[in-house]
Amino acid sequence: MYVLRLQKEWEQVTRHQYDCDLDGSLTVKIEIDADQCVKLLTRCLKMYDAKSMIQKLLKMTSERENSADSKVKRKLNLRIQQQIQALQNEHKIFKRPFILYGHDYYETVKLELAGCFVDESQSTQIY
Repeated sequence: MYVLRLQKEWEQVTRHQYDCDLDGSLTVKIEIDADQCVKLLTRCLKMYDAKSMIQKLLKMTSERENSADSKVKRKLNLRIQQQIQALQNEHKIFKRPFILYGHDYYETVKLELAGCFVDESQSTQIY
């Protein structure tokens, strides 16, 4: 719950679910609302999917950086570009530039695919 930043929602659900008596024992106040539970579980699943997509993306970027073969690098560029697009389309919180190594990595990959190889030491830094 802490990693997915859903602690607040979880506390609200449990606070409504139980009521503390004067003697300290917990009694069921209301039943769990199925809609809230489904909503919470759906958000957890989406965040888990986003986390796994980002992990795959970071693995591909490290493979791309370590690759010397131009064909392999081009194939990885295509996969990275598709993965960034999928991440931005499926998860609305990631509809922003994918910044890696201080610049927009999506634009760098796109320029390399177009044939305009970018010297990363001379590219503009975004902080």
